[in-house]
Amino acid sequence: MGGIAVLALMTLGAASVAQPIAELPLTSATLLRNGESAELAPSVGRFGPTQDSVDLPGAQQLHSQLQWTCEGIAEGDYVLGLPMLAPQYFTVGEYLAGRVHLYLNDERLLWAGHTEPRKPEDAAEKGLYQTELRTGARVHLSPGDALRVV
Repeated sequence: MGGIAVLALMTLGAASVAQPIAELPLTSATLLRNGESAELAPSVGRFGPTQDSVDLPGAQQLHSQLQWTCEGIAEGDYVLGLPMLAPQYFTVGEYLAGRVHLYLNDERLLWAGHTEPRKPEDAAEKGLYQTELRTGARVHLSPGDALRVV
């Protein structure tokens, strides 16, 4: 796999809440390659009609990452989620969790689970499975914190 496709959207919710209570959208993310800003080239509707995505090509070789600054969200404890694409149903679990690292202010957070992988009917990308990687424990976020997906 040459890169990782992620929906450039970080969902912030509570463990008991099915819907996200905050989102960090693609428009607020910065794409970095080898430590320098790069142009985002979103794939329109890849996850659904209003859900664009961005690829992290050659993530291990080019040191690609998406970075969000937590602005416009209330300080508090959140379960973090990151929508992902996977080529096969069984590659979701440890495969994606081992390749996609999440950092809060340079401290690595661990993925503890994911949603049920599915192939959506209304997405531009119909051939791949969609899932959302999630942290198990709540994570305390404050305005100005940096979240990075590497």
